[in-house]
Amino acid sequence: MSGTFYKTLSGLLLPLLFLVFSSSGCSLIGFAVGAAHDNSSQPAYEHKDMAELGSGDKIRILRRKSAAIEGIYKRLEPLDSSTYAARYAEFLNRIPTTINPPNYGDTLFSTSEDKGNLYVFRGYNTRGWDIEKLPTHARGTIISRSFSLLKRQDGIPIDYDALQQMAAKGLLPLNESIVVDSTEVELKIPLNDVTYVGKLKPRNEKWIGLAAGLGVDALAIAVIVSLHNAFDFSGMNLEFQ
Repeated sequence: MSGTFYKTLSGLLLPLLFLVFSSSGCSLIGFAVGAAHDNSSQPAYEHKDMAELGSGDKIRILRRKSAAIEGIYKRLEPLDSSTYAARYAEFLNRIPTTINPPNYGDTLFSTSEDKGNLYVFRGYNTRGWDIEKLPTHARGTIISRSFSLLKRQDGIPIDYDALQQMAAKGLLPLNESIVVDSTEVELKIPLNDVTYVGKLKPRNEKWIGLAAGLGVDALAIAVIVSLHNAFDFSGMNLEFQ
């Protein structure tokens, strides 16, 4: 065999590299298989607190005594005041009178400043106590660590520890509803009717398949390049009989 044969073989290896990569397409195959698995599998959700949700998230909600809902999270918004007032009245009838929470619409005053700011109690939300500051009626939230600074005008002490424990167990009546777009219908669900909120997990099988395919393609390329270098005798003076 002559050296010309090996030079010819060496010259063919690089075109062969392109052909193997384009014809096998392991990366494309892996991506396609992973995408097919993503599309065929059931969507998976992971539990999230309300503070962890953002507008546009795909979520699943479980409600008390009702069917689950899947849709797009939009926002939290206050319940209608009359609806919440009725719910709050039911709450007061269920708890011991020794806890002495404020009544809906009660005026509270703060002992944190010499002036003693006045607030109107509008209920509980996911962050703390919903209040209106007087005289401006600006709406705001008193977070939990500031509870003890609020006093009832009638002087009756509030059992803040009991309220904190109830909050941790999800027993306080919340004055917010979660707004969800579900099958092109906007739903407003009171938070106290919600037992679970999950956010859709990203489906990653197609990217895993792509990475695996790229690894196989890279290995094929490395083998072909190695063979190309092994048969490249263009810089050597060889004679064959």
